[in-house]
Amino acid sequence: MKTIRTILLLTALVCVKFGFSHALWIEAPTTGKKGQSQQVRVYYGEYAQGLIDPVDKWYSDVKDFKLILVSPSGATTELTKTAHNDHFSSEFIPQGDGTYALLVVHPAKEPYETTAFEFSSIAQVIVGKPSDQVLEVPIMIQTDARGSYKTQGKVQAVISQGGIPLRDAAVEVAAPAGWTKSLKTDAQGKIAFTAPAEGKYVIEVAKTDKHDDDTFGKNIENVWRGVTTVIYVN
Repeated sequence: MKTIRTILLLTALVCVKFGFSHALWIEAPTTGKKGQSQQVRVYYGEYAQGLIDPVDKWYSDVKDFKLILVSPSGATTELTKTAHNDHFSSEFIPQGDGTYALLVVHPAKEPYETTAFEFSSIAQVIVGKPSDQVLEVPIMIQTDARGSYKTQGKVQAVISQGGIPLRDAAVEVAAPAGWTKSLKTDAQGKIAFTAPAEGKYVIEVAKTDKHDDDTFGKNIENVWRGVTTVIYVN
């Protein structure tokens, strides 16, 4: 047990030194239909390396995350999740048209020295006509409302923190077959890239913020935040 704990802490340390390592991400359909069940899955691992961790090996207490559904009206509901070998599953049934958001924001209870870790993910499901949403998340990744992307087409996203565009933020894009691209946001918090192939892409933003607090009985000086969203290229 001590060996496993040491490995997990070293993994977390890599996050601090290099910006990106393990991440949590939500997979859900980009569009849905009113009255029909929408399936949701949550994974943890290194997508760029094709690594998905078994649930019992997730870092610290990350497996205790809460999966929150935000309806077009802004109402929030915690969804029931079911554990499987390498992911959690859940579902929801849209009751009307608009944009539904799925959110995870989980501060891991086990810091490393003076750094705490926060794993987040965002997914949006459009039912009928999209609606505007204001989501209370530490860092927001906003992609195309319909999530419709084509091979060799341009993908754009806007990164913001506290509603303010995040300048010079480190972003990593991971696609199937190990393709990755490292980007920095511009002054408007925007990134853009050309999608080279079909498949699922994970966009991750990593940022370390100064933080002065006594958390989990330890003095915390920094908070590392890793935020993801998934897009699909056809």
